Amino acid sequence: MTDCMRILVATASGNLQSLMARMLRRIGYSTEPVSSAAEALEAAQNADYHAIVADMHLPDCCGATLVDRLRKAGVDT
Repeated sequence: MTDCMRILVATASGNLQSLMARMLRRIGYSTEPVSSAAEALEAAQNADYHAIVADMHLPDCCGATLVDRLRKAGVDT
């Protein structure tokens, strides 16, 4: 894996964000943390990511709803 592999990490838990970012960086990924579905949707529409990791308990909707919104917005990550 290379540094150019980017993952959007959407979770409201700062501890979980930090842990996931640290673990993913160790294996060569670049991460961008966001703490809500709205932030994730905006980030995914404005940048390319190889994957999106979404918490099922985001403050503004669940991760499954976020995935549906991303698809409807044309995000194909």
